[in-house]
Amino acid sequence: QVAEHPTLGALREALQAEGVSPTTVAEDGSPTPVTLAGVQRRCAIDTMPNPGAGRPRGIYGNAFAAAPEADVMAATQLIEPPTVSHILAMAAPACGYGRYNAEEISEVVQTAYTGYRAAKSETARLYPEAQECVIHTGFWGCGAFGGNRGLMTMLQYLAADCAGVALVFWAFDEDGVAQVESAARDYQEMCQTTKQVAELLARIDVMGFEWGVSDGN
Repeated sequence: QVAEHPTLGALREALQAEGVSPTTVAEDGSPTPVTLAGVQRRCAIDTMPNPGAGRPRGIYGNAFAAAPEADVMAATQLIEPPTVSHILAMAAPACGYGRYNAEEISEVVQTAYTGYRAAKSETARLYPEAQECVIHTGFWGCGAFGGNRGLMTMLQYLAADCAGVALVFWAFDEDGVAQVESAARDYQEMCQTTKQVAELLARIDVMGFEWGVSDGN
């Protein structure tokens, strides 16, 4: 993301020069999502597996850091003129084990809700004529952190409804799409009988979602 949006690297250097240490989680553990508006995307890097181009496993995650410069350059396409990204940075829970507990589930919703409300506020400030705030998301925290795809999908939809924003969910493949659709259907069925957040959280808790494992990225 930083390679595609080089301004992010410059922003980090500027913050360091000012003695500022940005964080998405406060010292007391409360969520402090960060919004970055108007960031130019100067290039697109294809990190997906591409055997024909000599990248059979792709260059995503740790593979990007280890990839030869020639492979990265070959996978990079200039965007001219650059597009503009509005980025929401949130910290997902990481590397849990066994069944999710009620506190973990609640913290996910609190974090997502805080970030989504911030994005909605920024949208209203930047685009007063906008009818709604639309957030593009995916399996947040379900890669390196080993989160449960079904649970994290349901909780994001719950947070989005509470914050008054719309979600566009991106999945990697047909299996991912099926998982999103299943989780969204379960959530909508719950909402047909209750709109109380506390009850929805309790019903999600008893479904017994369990942590997965890190994908190593």
